Amino acid sequence: ALPISGRYRSRAAVSCGELRHYASRKPKQSCAIEQDWPMLGARASALGLIIALVSVVVPMPAYAQDTVIEKPLMVLGTPEPDGKPVALDATILTTDPATPRPAIVLAHGFGGTKRDSEPTARTLALAGYTVIIYTARGFGNSGGLIHLDNPSYEGADARKLIDLAASRPEVAKNGDDPVIGFAGASYGGALSLLAAGLDPRVDAIVPAFTWHSLRQALFPQYQVVGTAVSPADVAPASREGVFKQRWASLLFSDAAVRSDPTDQQPQSRAQLCGRFDPVLCQGYLKAAETGQADAQLSALLDESGLEKIVPEIRAPTLIIQGEDDTLFPLDQADANFRALPATTPATMRWVAGGHDGEISVDPLID
Repeated sequence: ALPISGRYRSRAAVSCGELRHYASRKPKQSCAIEQDWPMLGARASALGLIIALVSVVVPMPAYAQDTVIEKPLMVLGTPEPDGKPVALDATILTTDPATPRPAIVLAHGFGGTKRDSEPTARTLALAGYTVIIYTARGFGNSGGLIHLDNPSYEGADARKLIDLAASRPEVAKNGDDPVIGFAGASYGGALSLLAAGLDPRVDAIVPAFTWHSLRQALFPQYQVVGTAVSPADVAPASREGVFKQRWASLLFSDAAVRSDPTDQQPQSRAQLCGRFDPVLCQGYLKAAETGQADAQLSALLDESGLEKIVPEIRAPTLIIQGEDDTLFPLDQADANFRALPATTPATMRWVAGGHDGEISVDPLID
């Protein structure tokens, strides 16, 4: 059973041997004590929390530098299905490129770019971390198409970023493995879960305001079966739900191609799809007409779901979810939390805000 206190849920039964294992990557005999993951104060931030999580792995010394040095670069991502190469627009930020430090990857929200992450990245760099920010495929100056955080594309790109960290002198290592954490909100939150579920080299994650089942989030069904096992548990009676057309239209409009924002003439299908994967987009256009997801769209949304990913996560995890969110409600975070392995150190926090309010972590910073 998992304890529940107010808007917090925490699982705290990790042995000191297991904690050493995160740092060494080598199995060691565990000892008898337990490590408690703290319940954090009312104004605690995701920024401070990921610092705390990564610091469990490698304690950070104090640094006096106050100038952040940026290193822009293009990272080779995962090719598209037709073999077309994809380059990801990234930047490494640190105050001392010659000193290896734990790394944090910040993933932006849907429709954004790496510049959205820059203010938080600078704060983390000044705190003594090497920070990697990047623009997800299909957005900004990165190449490729949008596959909605599909493990085979955006998920594989996350692994490329971990490979990058392993090759960089700015990043601390345990053997050949980089000491690295991921954090992000919404689209970036799902990416953080993907990274940890796909790659055991990830040491800590802070996913915020994101989904568990993308199909349930966009086609929700709240006729439930069985008995709820937690305050936000939803077990749909069927997978056929009501299409969130407004939210879906907002998501797709962020990727549409319109050279002149004042031009209100009808767009072609190619313009409507913008940089979306065309198969995914065609499924959406059909759903916009019928209000239902056909078999192909349902399969693609399920591929972008995290049901199979989260049970593979071993890295310490803090889940943050907004109480004002009709796109990704609390049941999505609850499902992610319950899907984590019992041995994974994890805390979930529900906060004011969400996609109907504020999804930035900045207001949570003291």
